[in-house]
Amino acid sequence: MKTPDLIDTLSSDCNPVNPVRITGKQFFFALLLSLLWMLLGVGVLALISPALRESLFQVSGLFALLEWSLFLFLGLWAFFLARGSIFPGADRPWLRWVLFGLIVVAIASLSTVSYLQWSHGVRDPHAAAAGCSGLMVVFALAPAVLLFRFLRKSVCLSFKYSLSVSFLAVAFLAGSGVAFVCPDDHASHVLISHLLPVAVGLILAVIVGGILDRRNRSEFERYFDQVTDSSRST
Repeated sequence: MKTPDLIDTLSSDCNPVNPVRITGKQFFFALLLSLLWMLLGVGVLALISPALRESLFQVSGLFALLEWSLFLFLGLWAFFLARGSIFPGADRPWLRWVLFGLIVVAIASLSTVSYLQWSHGVRDPHAAAAGCSGLMVVFALAPAVLLFRFLRKSVCLSFKYSLSVSFLAVAFLAGSGVAFVCPDDHASHVLISHLLPVAVGLILAVIVGGILDRRNRSEFERYFDQVTDSSRST
């Protein structure tokens, strides 16, 4: 079979893909649903725990503000990554690098403050709190699924890229929700119990996405071999 005939055979089984325009209104709607999920979780936890109800009305400290800003930067960075991949030519790499730099500065600042607190004898017995790590996962579930389905409409994204971007985009929502309900504002607690789940989740997203991409690639190679074998037999 000649190359043009092979191309026609392969393309005959393909469906045309129209570019999906994800508007600001759609993204705002998805973000609003994610925030409502977060507020619902905070409300349910407040009803269950009297101590939590008291902590909700306490004035947030500097570390809670830093944590909120850190996850907000993560969400903005991921949004620009996703937007640039959905709209070719609309990417602004310098904005991503600026936001990434702010994230690095925020993490370095929290690490420095944590070390200074430790060196001055300030110890946090609840630095590693499984409860906060679990809340990070719970608060991120619904926004992650919603945003992943949202981004998968753009066929130019791989599974690895979609999962990674979706996870980063919802990380600040999870962190913001935990910041509302967590009374511990020690830097070591923020690093271990709030940021560590984000790092672990991102690694898992990359691994799972890579597995799915390899599966799709193998399926395509199998399909290509079947088409070429059948063309040779004819």
